[in-house]
Amino acid sequence: MLEIKKANIDDVIVIIEIRKKSILSLAKNYYSNTERIKWANLKITKANIIESIKNNEYWLLEVDHIKIGWGKIAYNRRNLLSIRGFYILSEYSCKGYGTKLLQFLENILKENKIKEISFGASFSAVQFYLKNGYTIIESKEDCKLMNKEF
Repeated sequence: MLEIKKANIDDVIVIIEIRKKSILSLAKNYYSNTERIKWANLKITKANIIESIKNNEYWLLEVDHIKIGWGKIAYNRRNLLSIRGFYILSEYSCKGYGTKLLQFLENILKENKIKEISFGASFSAVQFYLKNGYTIIESKEDCKLMNKEF
């Protein structure tokens, strides 16, 4: 059974582990081992996650009571609500779970009157976003900028 629910303080370690495992396994065809290790250990701290959980920004995806992924909705640099993180464990990728979580997050954005979303996607995630109706609006050195209008 699939369930998407708000993360709580007890989920901090799970959020960190899902992110790290996802980066190290799913991005291996796109980034060097050194780049993946650096990325997996970058920018995310327990304190930041706890603050974001308190602000109801993290959503966990569970399948049969196993936490397999998460998405984060928060304000971006332009002060617009956006998807600010999205990770699925590799053993659950390409099974439709990520699409379900993405649609859930998009619905939250729509409920908040967001009509367009743009964010940077890792090279390993570009095909996933293209399949879900996003377009590439710019190529950067380390990612592609994706966009979708609702």
